[in-house]
This record gives sequence, structure tokens and C-alpha cells, in this order.
Amino acid sequence: MFALCRLMMTASTSTIVALGPATAGQPEGTLAEHIGALLPAAQAAGLQHVLHIVALASTGAGDEFLYYATDTEIDAARRSQTEDAAVPAYHAELLVFRHRCGR
Repeated sequence: MFALCRLMMTASTSTIVALGPATAGQPEGTLAEHIGALLPAAQAAGLQHVLHIVALASTGAGDEFLYYATDTEIDAARRSQTEDAAVPAYHAELLVFRHRCGR
């Protein structure tokens, strides 16, 4: 997949992969397992992981985005989603990749 994306990319484009939580009881794997498989595949295609965005359901009027979050902040956001029963436990993670050499 990443090799095909790389063929279509220009110096100013990015490839974005969106991941959501696995469905309970399904053998889809965890987000960490998916990310662990995606990063080496992207690197093998000549892409560099440049940004990780976590979009969360929010109790306020809108959604919440964590830009430039550390791994600790991402883990805390995931945990808070499962601990707060008033908010649906849903979030999406966006992984942004660019070509390492700028094409």
C-alpha cells in the first residue's frame, strides 16, 4: 500500500492513514499492533512518519484533537476514553507520512 502511495506522491503531498479502535470480540488486533506493523512498512517504502494526530469524542460542543502529542499523552487520552462512560469510547488516530527525501 505504501509503495503505491509513494508512486503518486509529490514533494508537497502526504499519505494519511486513519485507524479506529478494534470492534470488541473481533480478531482485528490492537491499535498498537497496527501501528507497529505500519511504521516499518512505511519506512520500507521510503516514507517517514511525521505526525500522529489523535481525534477524540468530546463531552463539549465539539471534538478534540491532540496535535504533536507525546506517547504518554496519547496513552492517557486512550485511557480517558474508556474510563468516561458518558462519552462514547471512540477515537481515531491519523498517521501522517511524507517522503524522506522530498521526491
